[in-house]
Amino acid sequence: MVFAATLLEAPAAGVDAGPYLAVSPRTPYDRTVLPRMGVAATVDGERHRLERTLDPRLGYHYGTTVAGVESSDRLRLAAETPPQVARHEGYETAFRTGEATLTVG
Repeated sequence: MVFAATLLEAPAAGVDAGPYLAVSPRTPYDRTVLPRMGVAATVDGERHRLERTLDPRLGYHYGTTVAGVESSDRLRLAAETPPQVARHEGYETAFRTGEATLTVG
């Protein structure tokens, strides 16, 4: 699993003010968006559960506001629940361990 992530100063539609973290988990081969899953972010030891969201600019993604984020903060993204779309043998294990650590730039 690959995470495409961005931190926006202006929030997405319908979200409280503050820095907004938008994350789009994707398949590693063709970069297809993985819907209906549980995604969490940990920023400086504080855990945030990301909500599934549809935004006119960002499309389908998982996001949340993250107050107090600064440059050089460590951001850990984790897939806590596998995607709940088409099922086949091995699907749950293929996406269960998705995790990434980033540095806010």
